[in-house]
Amino acid sequence: MTVLQAVILGIVQGLTEFLPVSSSAHLVIVPWALGWEFDPAYAFAFDVLVQMGTLLAVVVYFARDTGNEVVLVVTARDACGNQTHASFDPAEGDRHSAARRQPVLRRGG
Repeated sequence: MTVLQAVILGIVQGLTEFLPVSSSAHLVIVPWALGWEFDPAYAFAFDVLVQMGTLLAVVVYFARDTGNEVVLVVTARDACGNQTHASFDPAEGDRHSAARRQPVLRRGG
């Protein structure tokens, strides 16, 4: 596989990864359509590396959002402003639930 072929297949992978079709199939179809022949072991290794590159790109792209979500879960607060915990123990109950269940009295009609 030449550098130019690798670049072309990398571009194909990048453009087709998020389409609702198999990007791996494109890595087979494009060389077939262009008449390129590769050693199957090298083609498989290239396919795995390109898929890992795609995964790494997605992880890096969404790292900030994922980190923010983790912080929100860890520092979550309930409707009363009290910090909630991911390890809520149902046996302890919710000490604020009784306050939320009390009826609201309204004046007038």
